[in-house]
Amino acid sequence: MFREIKKYLPLYFLILFFSINICCAQDISKRYVSKVVGNDNVFFVKPHEIPSKKDNNVKNPLIADFSIASQSDSVAFLFTVYTKEPIILKQIQILCYDRVSYSSELEKLFVVTEKKLYKGRYRCYISKQNLENLYSIDNPYVINLNKGLKFGFKPSKWQTEKNVITKIINLSEINNTK
Repeated sequence: MFREIKKYLPLYFLILFFSINICCAQDISKRYVSKVVGNDNVFFVKPHEIPSKKDNNVKNPLIADFSIASQSDSVAFLFTVYTKEPIILKQIQILCYDRVSYSSELEKLFVVTEKKLYKGRYRCYISKQNLENLYSIDNPYVINLNKGLKFGFKPSKWQTEKNVITKIINLSEINNTK
C-alpha cells in the first residue's frame, strides 16, 4: 500500500502546487470594466454581494458596485438591497473596528417590487481616500443602514475581496492623467 502511495506522491504534490497557484493568482478582469470617458478613465466595479450579518432582519445580501474615475477624488458607491417590506433608507454608516469610519446621507434611486420582495437602489459618494482606507484594514468593514440593516464580509472572504478592490483602485491611480 505504501508503495502505491509513494508511486503517486509526486503527482499529488504537483496537483497541490498548481491548485495553490491558481487560488492565489487573482484574475481581477472579471470584476471590473474600464472605459475612457472624455479624457478620463472610469473603472466600474461590477456588482458583488456583501453578505447580510446574522443579527439582520433581512437574509439577502447587499449587492454593491461602484465607479472610480481616475481624475476624480470621489467614488460613486451604489447598492441594491432586498427587503420584505418597503422601506426608505436615509443613511449609511461604514464601521471599521466597531467605530464609524464613514457616514453619509443616501440618495434613493428607486424602490420596486421584484418577485415577493422590495428592491431598493441607493447611491452615495465616498472620497477615494476613504475607499482606500476601507480596503487597507485587516478586518472587514460593516455597512450599517438605518432600519437595523447590517452587511459585511466574512473574515475568510475579506482578504480576497480586499486584494481585488485594492488592485482596481491602484489601476485607477496609475491611469490618473492629471
